[in-house]
Amino acid sequence: MSKWSVHLIVIKGQNWQVYNYSNEIIYEFHFLIDFKNIEGRIKLEDLKLNVIHHIESLRDDTSYVDSLVVEELLY
Repeated sequence: MSKWSVHLIVIKGQNWQVYNYSNEIIYEFHFLIDFKNIEGRIKLEDLKLNVIHHIESLRDDTSYVDSLVVEELLY
């Protein structure tokens, strides 16, 4: 990610968007996870935590919005 010039990562359930400094989506990820499957949710949560940990280790102004599970529970 350090080479991507990432400004913002938006995590909304299974859809993750990566924005550059011009607020353009440069990467978009769609994970096919059944949120009723606890093992799948745990793996996606682990991935999210690893991404957040990496962002925080960059020590730049990259930020993130996290609503991994909240959005899915509304449906």
